[in-house]
Amino acid sequence: MGQESKNISAFNYGDIITRIEPARITQPYYNENLNMEIEIVMRVDSSYRGEPMEFIGIINNIIYLKRIRQPFIGKYTELEIERWSDGWGRYIDPEQLINCRLISIKKM
Repeated sequence: MGQESKNISAFNYGDIITRIEPARITQPYYNENLNMEIEIVMRVDSSYRGEPMEFIGIINNIIYLKRIRQPFIGKYTELEIERWSDGWGRYIDPEQLINCRLISIKKM
């Protein structure tokens, strides 16, 4: 039951998704010694990892998600696409993993 990290644009309206990798918040920085612009990781954000959310869509470079877990049911989250576009996967209910293991143990 491995998950493949995808770009948010790979999902359709109504898909239940979650973060499977942390977001890397970067900032451009001009390095005079190298005479080039580089990106510096300012922080790593693990928000929304493992939380099921319904994908609504992308409008005006904003990702719209509907939260479906207590206590946030029905609340919407808006994320900047520049920072949050990668690291998404389809949500897998942990009960599926537990049930699969129980079935394989019973078969032994």
